[in-house]
Amino acid sequence: RLHEENVPLVARQDNPPNIPQARSIETVWALLKRKVYENNWKAKNLDALARRIKQKAKEFDQNMLQTMVEGVRTKLWAMWRDGLYSVC
Repeated sequence: RLHEENVPLVARQDNPPNIPQARSIETVWALLKRKVYENNWKAKNLDALARRIKQKAKEFDQNMLQTMVEGVRTKLWAMWRDGLYSVC
């Protein structure tokens, strides 16, 4: 469907999974992990962990997340234009 809309894509072979800097979600996961385990918090069980993750996810600044998502296209274009590792 994206091809029908003429949305340019980076081919799989040109977009290896080992460039987390090009993927905002990797940064989000790292930030969430830091928030969840701050002050050496430890989960007593899976339910406690799930509650903590949901609680900490709600604390994210929505503008920051939006900016990160919007930056993905810029990073992908830079990778296409300047090489895969130009965003590192």
